[in-house]
Order: sequence, then structure tokens, then C-alpha cells
Amino acid sequence: MTMTTKRARRAPANDGTTVTVTGPHLVFHDGEQRAGTLTGVPADTAEHWQRDGWVTIIEDKPKAPAKAE
Repeated sequence: MTMTTKRARRAPANDGTTVTVTGPHLVFHDGEQRAGTLTGVPADTAEHWQRDGWVTIIEDKPKAPAKAE
């Protein structure tokens, strides 16, 4: 009988979205209520927070360019 080991999981890719939380709000990120500038926020979460007026998106990961044919 051969023993196999489970492969280590990779951390999810950081999409590079940086946001600034607008006062007097706090957002729940990485297990804590946070204010100020946050990095590594998933793009869909950042967009949701922006629609609700809780954050301003500072830097967004550029979309992959479309392939030219």
C-alpha cells in the first residue's frame, strides 16, 4: 500500500485592488473591522463597498487586454 500526501493549497491570487474606507464607516476585511487604506481586497467586494458608499477605489487591477486577431 502506498501512502499519498495531499498537495498544499495555494493562497488565492491577490488581484491588487486598493481601497480607502470613507469615514465614519468600517468594513469587515481579513477577520476584523477596518478603516483607512486596505490592499488586496477582491475586486467584486471593493465594487460592492463602493456602490454602498463605504469606500473609494484607489487602484484597480487592470483588465486583461482583449486578444487582437
